[in-house]
Amino acid sequence: SALLTAYEKMISSFRLDKSHKEDIILETGYPRNDALFKFTDEDVKRIKEEVGVPEDKKVILYTPTWRDNQFKKGEGFQYNTELDFNKLMQQLGDEYVLLFRAHHQIGFKDVANDVPGVIDVTLVDVNDLYIISDLMITDYSSTMFDYGDLKRPMVFYMYDLDEYQGEIRDFYFDINELPGPIVKTQDDLVNAICETLKSVEFYEHSLRHIPTMDIVDDAQHFLDSYEQADV
Repeated sequence: SALLTAYEKMISSFRLDKSHKEDIILETGYPRNDALFKFTDEDVKRIKEEVGVPEDKKVILYTPTWRDNQFKKGEGFQYNTELDFNKLMQQLGDEYVLLFRAHHQIGFKDVANDVPGVIDVTLVDVNDLYIISDLMITDYSSTMFDYGDLKRPMVFYMYDLDEYQGEIRDFYFDINELPGPIVKTQDDLVNAICETLKSVEFYEHSLRHIPTMDIVDDAQHFLDSYEQADV
């Protein structure tokens, strides 16, 4: 058996070297991400129609992850955030639509169904959402690695960074190497969205700081690597 990854620090993160199991890791990327390299304009149009996204809107995807300290017995992990969706959409204006996708670990997800310009897409295939989005907002989610395949802008909304890093978890790499701005307030988030969409050239340069995002995800790549590996 083998563990596929697009993340070069997986061995050290799971301390596989301690148990001499480094060889079970195959840095091939994920075959499920093949769709991110093979979609067409017709696919984009179809998905937007299915989701209900107008053609003339800029599409922002928001994919926050779950927090270990936000668990409620009988319901699972909660979604508690400082983000005011109504205010956000007022600040951004009518030219934007926000796709909200809750993490599958979160038990309560109905957070923005009544906000104009916000669509809850929690049950939509995340690859489809990547494809139709112009920019992604995330925090500590691994969606950054998948979305990085598209080399599109990202903004990292880490309103609870100090608590997350100091009390909940830490990080596997220097977050200052992330391919996009880190913001802690909603006003800074709005500014970062607007500025990042204008700075694609700067963004593509930043993306190269995380080499894991340069791995081509391809099912054949995996099969070739698996056949050559001693696992």
